[in-house]
Amino acid sequence: MMMKQILFAVGLGAAGLGVGAGVTVLSGPDTPTPDAAEQAELAELAAALKEEEDFLRILPAEPEPENAALVPHATPEEAAVIAADFFARPAPTDAELAAMVPFEGAENVPLQRCDAYFPNAAKKELDVMKNPPDRRMKGEIYARMNVRRALDTGECTCTGKVAPYEPVAIVLAEIKRRHGEPDGALFYPYRDETARLRRAVERLCGGYF
Repeated sequence: MMMKQILFAVGLGAAGLGVGAGVTVLSGPDTPTPDAAEQAELAELAAALKEEEDFLRILPAEPEPENAALVPHATPEEAAVIAADFFARPAPTDAELAAMVPFEGAENVPLQRCDAYFPNAAKKELDVMKNPPDRRMKGEIYARMNVRRALDTGECTCTGKVAPYEPVAIVLAEIKRRHGEPDGALFYPYRDETARLRRAVERLCGGYF
């Protein structure tokens, strides 16, 4: 079905055809009562509209083709090393962060201006992944990787702030192996630690992360 037709159908669904076992039919003094066959047909149409509407809710705009010169990627071997380092290397302490001097001559570019540098896999997966806990945990992992990348490289532009996305799935699998399915007990410590590191990066780069 063409997108225009889908949007038109969704509009009809929103206008009051109804969804589910029963169908709400617009009524009035001159409106004939549909027979059983017509009711069944309307119910089938309403179910189809609901399915299309649900699909459109999770359908993101197709990202532009990646610019190979900008978007970072990791080979399977590199991704495994990055994932192992994620767990093995302790995060710097507050004292260690405070002792770091601002990156000399750093040009700071806020991450929100780095869309062209983000891997399409990250854009698509974090938008439409069906399992919300997995999606949120992957987002927390990737945010941590981006902040650690800036700390490690001392680079405050998009190149220093956008990490490859390939290691994220490996890290998530290891988190599940250690802790089971992710939930708030994992989300918040990850978010808090990332925020702590991000504040340090903002001081070192002299601007918003």
